[in-house]
Amino acid sequence: MSIAPASPPHLLVVEDDPELLGLIHTMLADEGYGVTPAASLPESLRALQEHLFQFVLTDLFYQPEQRNPLQSIQPLIEQAMPTPIGVMTAWPIPEEKIAEADIAFLLRKPFDLDDLLGKVDAQLHPTIRSIRQSTLVEEFFLALNTHDWPRLTRLCTPDITVAPPIAVSGTRIGLPSYLRYLERRLSLLPGFTIEEAQVFPRLDGVAARYLAGWQRRDGIKHRAAGSMRFRFRSGRIAQIEGAF
Repeated sequence: MSIAPASPPHLLVVEDDPELLGLIHTMLADEGYGVTPAASLPESLRALQEHLFQFVLTDLFYQPEQRNPLQSIQPLIEQAMPTPIGVMTAWPIPEEKIAEADIAFLLRKPFDLDDLLGKVDAQLHPTIRSIRQSTLVEEFFLALNTHDWPRLTRLCTPDITVAPPIAVSGTRIGLPSYLRYLERRLSLLPGFTIEEAQVFPRLDGVAARYLAGWQRRDGIKHRAAGSMRFRFRSGRIAQIEGAF
């Protein structure tokens, strides 16, 4: 038996409103998630027979004669077990019923798509890993600011690959070449500093947007924004894309 390499989480999304299903599908796909849509309970059960999912997001197919609204998705809950399930519904459901069914979260309709994404992210992103990776990126920018190349080297794997801007010839360069490039580049930008950086945990690493400033030859302070993407291995930065 072999285990497939790590890949972005794959979600099953079950919703009988085609417009809402399309909006959720598009949003999650744009964030890098794999999505299998299902427009009905039978369709979702067939999908569960054919695929493995890291998370199930479902509407309720509730009939008023049912005493417990969650009964409508009981076959889904049983077949998906132990896959976590998030529920979207406008029906009032007592908190104790949610706890009894072991539902990951309940989002009441109408809801904001960003709220939905936040709840999904909270379920599927290891918070500790995200904090550690974000801290590494923050340290990277600090080392870059102070030209502390030994510190920067310690943050990276020995075989790190760098996909630099078009200004650098070649498609990828290793860490030694990247450091030499940085030294040359920064020598042309007196007073270069990363003034501000914001990191964004992603499915496969960390994205960062930064604002840099330096002194131009005419003495005027120049500022420009840029972005980078970092991927990690064994607790260190293993790949940089869009590197300064």
